[in-house]
Amino acid sequence: ATKVEGETRTLNSEWTRPNVPLAAVSSPPQIRNLNIEGMDEEAWEEFTADVVNTPVRGLIDCSGNNPYIPFPEDATMMDISRALAAGARRVALVDQTGRMRGIVSQSAVVKFLCGKIPMGQWAKLLVTLEQIPSFSCEIVSLKGEMSSIEAFLQLADLKYSSLPVSDEEGLLVGALSCRDLRVAMATGNLGILTRCVTEYISLVRRQAVKTVFPFISCKPTATLEHVMHRLSASRIQRVYIVADNRKPIGVATLGMVLREIIQ
Repeated sequence: ATKVEGETRTLNSEWTRPNVPLAAVSSPPQIRNLNIEGMDEEAWEEFTADVVNTPVRGLIDCSGNNPYIPFPEDATMMDISRALAAGARRVALVDQTGRMRGIVSQSAVVKFLCGKIPMGQWAKLLVTLEQIPSFSCEIVSLKGEMSSIEAFLQLADLKYSSLPVSDEEGLLVGALSCRDLRVAMATGNLGILTRCVTEYISLVRRQAVKTVFPFISCKPTATLEHVMHRLSASRIQRVYIVADNRKPIGVATLGMVLREIIQ
């Protein structure tokens, strides 16, 4: 994230997340053709060098889902929470000169609230997810048998950071996140992107078992308070809501939880 020299952008009170909601997506987009397995050695080396050695300056301001939003250091918790509830994953705190002094994330605010609000004491948090219409929506899932590179392309095309992974019967078996791409980048072996999604996820979880929860789910009868504490403890962005047969029927994200709290 960067800011234009001499200019500090401020939050528009009507700012909303730019991508479409899950409920508005009726079907996955066409995946671009990319045949990694069919590349010859020269083409493979060129592809690897182009990806691995891309200067980071080429990625500046490329994320429409996670824009750079600065706040003054004396901003209130409510000011910041409104931006985070609207969809921003994190906001920057800047001093009077525009220099960044810190970052406040959705997860940090939720963790703060978990420590301040007594359990079972606030009626707003005791409602169940099935009582909140926004938490129930049509879920687009990645197919477990598709190649990992196709799955990451679909995430990019839909402009989502993560999607659930389903089996042939449409039942939830995992989740794939953009951050999971780091395994291929860290090893330098981009060939593992030709593996199916379920195999790739298994590899990711083995390498990051101590730092990342694979995914979490809950029933629609779970309370907002329960979900808030699970998100805080797991340090991930979303909980998938599943029916008794493990079919995903909704999702609850950190931003959605914050939105319900501050309304």
